[in-house]
Amino acid sequence: MLKLIALWVSLAILLVTASVSIYGEPKGTFIGKYFRVTNMSAVSDNANSTNIIGIVKNIGNKTLNGAGVVVELYDFNNRLINVIEYTPVIVKTLGPNEVSPFKVWTNTRSFDHFVVRIVGAID
Repeated sequence: MLKLIALWVSLAILLVTASVSIYGEPKGTFIGKYFRVTNMSAVSDNANSTNIIGIVKNIGNKTLNGAGVVVELYDFNNRLINVIEYTPVIVKTLGPNEVSPFKVWTNTRSFDHFVVRIVGAID
């Protein structure tokens, strides 16, 4: 029986200026029951977009099929300003101890923090 799983990974971004725009290189790590997410960053790649990047590791004993991420962007007042729907990770099936990088593109430049959800079906 497949169980759907959605783990919330929250990263409060430390700003390098008083602005709510992301121009620094914030980093974060999350360790949960089934997954570890490391090297999370919001990186500006040009004047119009930002990439949310990181590495997901399956630290559980079950396989995650159709692995992907959903990213929610929030402003300084914790209001949701954008949701980037399901984006597959590079390796779509993550067995125990397997890792995969992810990269989510957004043209939303001014946000304070983001939440990453790991989604998929566990066998």
